[in-house]
Amino acid sequence: MLLSACNTAMGDENAELGFAGVAYQSQITSVLGSLWRVDDVATAVLMTAFHQTLAHNNPPSEHGLPNHVDNQDVMIKAEVLRTVQRALLNNDNNDINIEQRYNSYYLNLNLGESESILIPKELYDVGLDLNQLIQDLQHPMHWSSFVVVGNPW
Repeated sequence: MLLSACNTAMGDENAELGFAGVAYQSQITSVLGSLWRVDDVATAVLMTAFHQTLAHNNPPSEHGLPNHVDNQDVMIKAEVLRTVQRALLNNDNNDINIEQRYNSYYLNLNLGESESILIPKELYDVGLDLNQLIQDLQHPMHWSSFVVVGNPW
């Protein structure tokens, strides 16, 4: 389960690990949640990159079993999250760039063969500074709040 809203892994007196802990106690095997307030645009980039990297590195199992049962070379969710976070941290504006294709903008992260991330048209229509977005994504404040709770597979 992916909880991309603010403070979803932050606990209180009712739930030690917040929504993420409640989901885990409800038999969800793994939950991705945040520990503090998160920026909407940076979170959208992180979540898209997370899903694309996870899908690219964990193709469907040929036997219908969870992929990690058949294939020991898959990336666990915690490793996928770490890979995306490191790509954002280590960007020096040469690894991350904006590409315009037709009437859409795509954010290219240096994540191997993962696809580019489509930036929703609504974001640049309202004046999102795409070059500022690239600089902002490098700061851990925008993406380091996310953690995997439970089984990392």
